[in-house]
Amino acid sequence: MLTCLQYGQLRAFGAGRPIDLRDGQTLEKIDFALPRGAVITGRILDELGEPVVDAQVSALRHQFVQGRRRLAP
Repeated sequence: MLTCLQYGQLRAFGAGRPIDLRDGQTLEKIDFALPRGAVITGRILDELGEPVVDAQVSALRHQFVQGRRRLAP
């Protein structure tokens, strides 16, 4: 069974919330949990709706290294 989850979704089949960032703006500390085997998809568009070339996006997870919690790819 394929289930689609979106950021900001509060219940099954509810609407998600887009993440809008302006040029040069950084978004930090956005956390959400994914079920095992999930994938992340999305599009990065400029203010005119055109695709952004060479945008950098990272998905990180918390991991314990030598007893300390750190972000890892």
